[in-house]
Amino acid sequence: MMEEIVHKNILVAILIRSYTHGSHPVTSPKEALQVMTIKREAGEKVAPHIHIPRKRATDQLSECLVVQKGKIKVSLYGEEAKPFTVFEVKAGEALFIRGGGHSVEYLEPTEMIEFKNGPYEDDKKAL
Repeated sequence: MMEEIVHKNILVAILIRSYTHGSHPVTSPKEALQVMTIKREAGEKVAPHIHIPRKRATDQLSECLVVQKGKIKVSLYGEEAKPFTVFEVKAGEALFIRGGGHSVEYLEPTEMIEFKNGPYEDDKKAL
């Protein structure tokens, strides 16, 4: 199950709560960060393959938070310093952040992985 989070008619994030069998894109092919849910049975295979190197350019920074253990509270922001939504993400869930501002509070001891497109630049701006 996926929940789209929209602010002022703009898709800001997608919360991934559960998976269905198969490989399913979460993001559109044009997004800066490609996210896919994958749920497979033992014995299923992906054929050997490579990805052809191509120059890719974007001015959009996207992030994906995958909570493996614990629970976090996420606040999403537009241009204002006040969040427009607040929700929890728990172990086994993931959050794709497409744009806007965000903050994270750790509600339990947490282990998570964060993915974002690079190269890394120290470009944070406080709200």
